[in-house]
Amino acid sequence: MSWRLPPAAGVALLAASLALSATAIRGRDESTRGAGHELEARASAQATQGTPPATPPPSSPNSAPAQSTAPAAPAESAAPAQGQAAPAPSTAPAAAPQTPGADAPNAARGGDADKKKDDKKDEKPRKGLPVTEPLILAKCAGCHFDLGEKKLSRISFLRKTPEAWELSVKRMLRMQNVQLTPDEAKQIVRYLANDHGLARGEAQRAMYEVERRIHWSEAEADKDLRSTCGECHTLGRVLSERRDADEWKLLKATHLAFFPLAQWQAFAGDGGGFEGIDWESMSESEAEAEFERRRSEKRADRADKVLDKLAKDLPLFTPEWDHWSVNRRTVPLAGAWDVTGHEVGRGDVRGVLAITATGKDEYTTEWTLSVGGAAELVRKGKGVLYAGFQWRGKTETTSAGEEPELREALLLSEDWNELRGRLFTGEYSEVGLDVTLRRRTALTGIASIDDAAVAIPSSARVLDVRGSGFPAALAAADFHAGEGVTITAAERVDDGHVRLTVDVDRKAKRGARELSFRAVRGDARVVLYDSIDWIRVAPELGLARVGGKMRPPQTERFEAVAMNRGEDDELYTADDYAVKVVPATWTIEEFPVRENDDDAQFVGAIDARTGRFTPALDGPNPARRWSANNIGEVYVVATCRLATRETPVKPKPAKKAEAKPEGGQDAAPPAAEAPKEDDAPIRIVEKEFRSHGRLLVMVPLYIDWNRFQWDKR
Repeated sequence: MSWRLPPAAGVALLAASLALSATAIRGRDESTRGAGHELEARASAQATQGTPPATPPPSSPNSAPAQSTAPAAPAESAAPAQGQAAPAPSTAPAAAPQTPGADAPNAARGGDADKKKDDKKDEKPRKGLPVTEPLILAKCAGCHFDLGEKKLSRISFLRKTPEAWELSVKRMLRMQNVQLTPDEAKQIVRYLANDHGLARGEAQRAMYEVERRIHWSEAEADKDLRSTCGECHTLGRVLSERRDADEWKLLKATHLAFFPLAQWQAFAGDGGGFEGIDWESMSESEAEAEFERRRSEKRADRADKVLDKLAKDLPLFTPEWDHWSVNRRTVPLAGAWDVTGHEVGRGDVRGVLAITATGKDEYTTEWTLSVGGAAELVRKGKGVLYAGFQWRGKTETTSAGEEPELREALLLSEDWNELRGRLFTGEYSEVGLDVTLRRRTALTGIASIDDAAVAIPSSARVLDVRGSGFPAALAAADFHAGEGVTITAAERVDDGHVRLTVDVDRKAKRGARELSFRAVRGDARVVLYDSIDWIRVAPELGLARVGGKMRPPQTERFEAVAMNRGEDDELYTADDYAVKVVPATWTIEEFPVRENDDDAQFVGAIDARTGRFTPALDGPNPARRWSANNIGEVYVVATCRLATRETPVKPKPAKKAEAKPEGGQDAAPPAAEAPKEDDAPIRIVEKEFRSHGRLLVMVPLYIDWNRFQWDKR
């Protein structure tokens, strides 16, 4: 339900926001004197209660200092230190005798204070990570104060991915006026990602964030987490960090200092604590009183609930981190790596990556790739391996029709022999290749099969198998692809390429089959199918953004995937499986959401041959009703004609004959048995297939905080 604040309430909200921001600023200034942690804790506690921190009233330069009404504390009877004058005798009158119990409140307060001091003495030091990088000590210790044992406030209680640390450094440059050269910034990020980073298993959960993927599965995440954190950024941002319990609470205080309205927009809960109020029927004084009452009332805060859960689920120290910390080492990557993958709209990716070491964890790269069976192209670049398993790199090429620059985000496997991830580009990183790299070793390995879909039945079908270490002496009998598949010949093209000739029996079972070589198993699969039963548009839900005036557009690409009905012989069920990508003709149709909907006319155009959608210009469109922007929702339609085997409809099982009733007639004779499908003649027919996907065309992201000079280095 929508709501608005009364004018007076809006002023109160603005004052609260400014007060909280001022507290955060004072906390930064005072942190150099060792008091910043107290201010952060106080801001966190007040933010938890949903109230802005109290600030003392400004003092008038002409006003007299306030007089204390509390009784003076008795002076300690200790001898003065050497070189100091003895204290002057007190001229204050002796305190009047108190009746029994009269000093109980003061005694209680003193007892509580003493108890707190004793408790603080018994507290264990806060467990954190030491900071040993001299550049951080020189550039950051002015605000992040020394806690002893080489620990710095905030920094020692955080672990993040390289991208998350980079965002932190950029924020310090942008908002705290930290002076760093690009090389210094890179050095700081490198150290933090290595020594205050994530363990491999932790980083894997957040890979979709660093790969810059559109990740629709966040809709299935915890509702409170989505409502609290997902309102402003992806949940992958949350998974990219680990903190101790105090740091998770300080994260909320930091958010409220920078974005005060988050308390009501996301943190407080549904409606922000202001739902169900009829502001229109109230007078201004009534509205102000109601706003103040609701603002100050104690109620459960959704953000605190989420932070408590994050402190347990994403703590600073984990068994994974402990194991990685004691076993960390520099992993050598230099050598040749076989590349397999796929690019939406273009086809399978095949090639080789040559990696050359140039320094500690620094490398140059040369990719030789073929995309969709086209001629080979060369991309050259460089990369860094963070924390022993997180690869980040960049490649460039001058080949016609190729993206001039691609960024790389890959994750090294636990056995150090596989890199898996994404190469991407575009204003929104929307154009990309999914790749898997396998280290070339002396051992034989099977990586992939070109055009692996094989019809049932088939004769003398040729398969190109990619891998490494194939020996000179090999035979067809060395390979195996399961029951019903006979390998009749094997030709070794080179040590990374073998050409097989196979026959597939008519009675072979449909589905994916594992291809093996002697005692070697790999990821390669042969996909057996008897017919193409329907096609699927991938992705099923696409995202694009208009652009061209204020910001560049975000494009989207689609492809058509041929599907088989699966073992249950029913269409559109869970066991249907993908056979291969097929060529299609692409169009856009209206996805009606209102009367006289016209999105299909204005959102943009799709290439009929490649399936690449280009959005229209951003900004109000005078040609559109109400001068609306060129956004909307449409169907993406794929149409294709394919020659495929005609499969008869599977007959329903006959009902069992009922038992003859006593004294009744004999049951009817059973119907003649239908010929089995395996015995029916095979007919190849041409069919037209048509399938729909959906596309959301949205407004641009007008602010990009991630652009700094070293991004292009």
